Amino acid sequence: MESLLTSKISGQPLLRETAVWLSSIADPLKSKLVAVGLIEKQESTIIRLGDFLEKLIESRTDLKQRTVIKYRDTSNKLISYFGSEKPIEEINPIDGDEFRRWLQTNLGDNTVCRCCGRAREFSRYAVRKRLLSTNPFAEMKRLNVQPNRSRDYFLSIEDAAKILDACPNAQWRLIFVLSRFGGLRCPSEHLELTWDDVDWEKNRLRVRSPKTEHFEGKGERIIPMFPEIRTELEMVFEQAEPGAVYVITDYRSTNQNLRTQFTRIIRRAGLVPWEKLFQNLRASCATELVKEHPQHVASAWFLVRSEYFRHL
Repeated sequence: MESLLTSKISGQPLLRETAVWLSSIADPLKSKLVAVGLIEKQESTIIRLGDFLEKLIESRTDLKQRTVIKYRDTSNKLISYFGSEKPIEEINPIDGDEFRRWLQTNLGDNTVCRCCGRAREFSRYAVRKRLLSTNPFAEMKRLNVQPNRSRDYFLSIEDAAKILDACPNAQWRLIFVLSRFGGLRCPSEHLELTWDDVDWEKNRLRVRSPKTEHFEGKGERIIPMFPEIRTELEMVFEQAEPGAVYVITDYRSTNQNLRTQFTRIIRRAGLVPWEKLFQNLRASCATELVKEHPQHVASAWFLVRSEYFRHL
């Protein structure tokens, strides 16, 4: 500020360091300097919300497809509320709070928290790119997602047997037992499973986890080939084409909706579909394992922290 004031009074050019700093600051701060007469008003490039969000998402080539879908969902909500032509520097913390209240009129608490969390992430990126001087979502509180225990469901062994009988083929039977008795995340971990991951001699499976692979040492885990899994895996192996790489071959298309098909199978078994269909299969498996094995062993099989089992 002293350097700017000295230059203004003396009519001398700015010091190089000051000029470099001035070129790096965001428009809101430049506007304040113009308002007090320290710099001349300049034509600034107005960054529209729609353009900013589109460029941000396109630049994140490291994201998985499911994450991109979530980013675009939040982007659409921001544009629906603020408008695509809204200059991002005009969005302030009050606007952020009002956006959150707007979301709460139609969405559940956890969905709102996730959406606002991603909005905060977008704004943090803008600050780091020096497109914003402050993050309008930075001080937003209570964005941690809270588990909703009312949506939990335990699938008993008896009901699991009914569903297994209702599965239309060997591949679906394997998908089901890998979820219910192996605790695999469906469909990501099922589709990553190859025949090279099957160790028949040691009776175990190597499970690759796309969801956690970006964490060091969390890209894969070894689980026992429990009897329910081995039986169905042998059946699929017998039917596999020579040279087949992947274990699950029939449901690899992105057009396949396993949730819809699984709902039909559950109804065919004479049961009522529950919430979080595949997540609760994994949770049911965890509930049984933690009763029969030490918690740290079950944690290694599930590739989660021990705290995961506290509510089971």
